[in-house]
Amino acid sequence: MSKEQWDRITDRYFTDQQKAEFAESMKDVPADFDQAEYSRKWKDLGNRVEAAIPLGHDSPAAQKLYDEWQELLAPFTAVATPGMMKGVSDFYSRMDEWQGEMPNAPFTAEAYRFIQEIGRRRKSGA
Repeated sequence: MSKEQWDRITDRYFTDQQKAEFAESMKDVPADFDQAEYSRKWKDLGNRVEAAIPLGHDSPAAQKLYDEWQELLAPFTAVATPGMMKGVSDFYSRMDEWQGEMPNAPFTAEAYRFIQEIGRRRKSGA
């Protein structure tokens, strides 16, 4: 997906303030950060999460994938402002609205909801 395609979709969901916070945080990305490899890892993880959905939220495989998701997300959460976190959460929670426009999205709406439900269950102690 090109930057222009990404921007066309995200412009509908992120506030100007959130976009400014993202732009500011990009200044701190290490020069050797490999965006293509990071994207590949997300796509691989998204495919594995999708495959694990039939196993259920409480399966050991699903729990392991949740941990991998959090680990892969860690570089973002380390630098994200509350506005950025809210923007990303809102964006992906509305994935059904834009997923068809982004055929190379790293994961499906179903995979995202599955991971989110695992997180909710962990937080609630269920």
